[in-house]
Amino acid sequence: KKLTKLGFTQVYEMKGGIFAWKDQNLPMTKKRSK
Repeated sequence: KKLTKLGFTQVYEMKGGIFAWKDQNLPMTKKRSK
């Protein structure tokens, strides 16, 4: 809800959370270099 209030339109709930996502070796965003 907070993200949609901030204007994000493609927000999804991930079953198992971010740790389950990482365990499946799914893509993550990388930090931007300065």
